[in-house]
Amino acid sequence: MTAISLDVRIQIRPQVQIVREVLSGVIGGRRRVLLETLAPDLERSDIEAKIWNDKRGRNPQAMFRATHLLTAQLPLRLDGRTTAERQVLEMAESVLGVLGGVFHLDPVPQLMRQYVPEQDVVLRRNAENISATIARLHREGGPRFAELLDAIRGLPEYELRSLGVGGTEFGEVMLAIDEVEDGRTVTVPARQMSDGMPRMIAIITALVAGGSGVAIEGTASTAPVLTLMLEELENGLHPTQAATVLDLVKLARAEQGFQVLLTTHSPALLNALHGDDRLGVLVVARDRESSHSSITPLVDLPGYLAMMASGRLGDLVSAGRLAGRAASPTDSTALDRLLGIA
Repeated sequence: MTAISLDVRIQIRPQVQIVREVLSGVIGGRRRVLLETLAPDLERSDIEAKIWNDKRGRNPQAMFRATHLLTAQLPLRLDGRTTAERQVLEMAESVLGVLGGVFHLDPVPQLMRQYVPEQDVVLRRNAENISATIARLHREGGPRFAELLDAIRGLPEYELRSLGVGGTEFGEVMLAIDEVEDGRTVTVPARQMSDGMPRMIAIITALVAGGSGVAIEGTASTAPVLTLMLEELENGLHPTQAATVLDLVKLARAEQGFQVLLTTHSPALLNALHGDDRLGVLVVARDRESSHSSITPLVDLPGYLAMMASGRLGDLVSAGRLAGRAASPTDSTALDRLLGIA
């Protein structure tokens, strides 16, 4: 796999535009700067950049719109006549494929309670067409629908018998679940569900369906790799179900190979993380003086080992001890004491 790097800096005032962009990649065993902007003129809406051509002397320069990603504009500036141009375009296409594969799922329960056309099967970001997506999985049968049903059965505190869809003579469908109430089976359509249930169904469906089931963008020659973004995963999730949902997230990543990026404030979800899971935890904090936000890997926080030796991650967050600075990053005294080797 060729390592490709894209570094972009954006100003937000007085208008949103790119002030620096660098695209680089390894070609012929050496890292090459394929695209690099020059010093911007903030009074203009365009910006000049150098494009690598694998020749002696200065690289040629071209003007780009500063209001759009320059890498996405490269196909308009290069025709691919030379080997160098084709290499630049291939790497740009790879980056755009990754960016196009980012799917921010933000289910809106109010929009998920209506009938939708049965053919509208590719899940959208607000999940308003979840009924049609599940109808497709039901028609296809196989392990994906069975996995979806098993996962959803593990969510409610009451007994859920089945998951299905109801239809109209006009080719429209609506999600429904069969649950047991007072010893009898009751069908509950989407319009009667609480907000939490359709939201969690949408999240689990996206995890099970993967890249073929959600609306991500790609090019004819580059199949986008899904990066599923889930914001505030705990909304609608009972704390006792945290470990179940996290296991499903990890299973989807392992079996289908896509990435999952989620945000949470839930101590229950954080407590459900295992040791290796913490390598993927990022802590977002806002500096009160500068108002700037910073993102730091959990394992890089000062006193990380001492904190982990003193309790579970979610409990530490609840107690306000996550940013403790009592120990250095390499101070393992507390951990050694816990293991009985100090």
